[in-house]
Amino acid sequence: TAYAQDLYDCSVHTSNYNPAFRTQLDGIARNFVAHGASAYDASHRALGAMAHTLGVQAQTLAYVDVVKLLAVICALVVPLVFLTRRPTGPAKMGH
Repeated sequence: TAYAQDLYDCSVHTSNYNPAFRTQLDGIARNFVAHGASAYDASHRALGAMAHTLGVQAQTLAYVDVVKLLAVICALVVPLVFLTRRPTGPAKMGH
């Protein structure tokens, strides 16, 4: 699905070897510690917060993919209006 692919694309850079990811994760953990969490809980909460953020970003990207697809479908369907024939003769009233 689009969501699964976008989630994969977002999570490719989430590694302890990625300095930007590590810096972000450490900053979130420090924020939890500053608000009273233990270092252990803070690191787990930081991972949970990062996972939530990645999920939200993947959902947003999947939504954008669907909107793009619908735009293409609409663009392909609009010319059909001009290819249809107008009815000839009187309109029939069906009751």
